[in-house]
Amino acid sequence: MDILILGGAGQVGTQLQAFPWPDRQSLDITDEATVAAALDAGSYPAVINTAAYTAVAKTEGEVVAAWLLNALAPAILAAETKRRGIPLVHVSTEIARQHDATSSAPSSRARPGAAGASCRSRASRPQPTRRRPGVR
Repeated sequence: MDILILGGAGQVGTQLQAFPWPDRQSLDITDEATVAAALDAGSYPAVINTAAYTAVAKTEGEVVAAWLLNALAPAILAAETKRRGIPLVHVSTEIARQHDATSSAPSSRARPGAAGASCRSRASRPQPTRRRPGVR
């Protein structure tokens, strides 16, 4: 059985290395056509996405990159897997933490306002539904 798993170079992904998966260069998950082609090329019973922009210290200066990977890519994956009836498992962290530049470890102080967390927060909010005329 083949399962498509994304984000292999990330924190969670490094723990899942027993499974084969494409790297960023071979599958850009921020591009809808590329994702569609990858899903069409395989016979996947499920897709697991662990890809995320987690460089908290860089996030404020790279808001677009963080948004593309943390908000747009999950939306694309959700739409494309739904279209094909493939279950999607999206693994994501909840809180961005402030990074101490003198240490390689994140500090314990949460920064929920960080751009990375903001991108995830916006992507996970329920979107308003549009009503069609004449439909209640």
